[in-house]
Amino acid sequence: MEWLSDEQQRIWRDYLAMTGRLHTAMHRQLQQDCELSLSDYDVLVALSERGAMRINELGDLIGW
Repeated sequence: MEWLSDEQQRIWRDYLAMTGRLHTAMHRQLQQDCELSLSDYDVLVALSERGAMRINELGDLIGW
């Protein structure tokens, strides 16, 4: 028994390709507009939403 049908596999691969292109486009735009990486942006968003926190809490929050 296959885990995914041929159609589902094609859709999954298309989804992965699209999210990769989106990530690349967002990174380029942030670099161009703000000289920030997506990682920098993740940190700033977490800090702006939660305020002060310990570095290990920040790491846990953003998955580092």
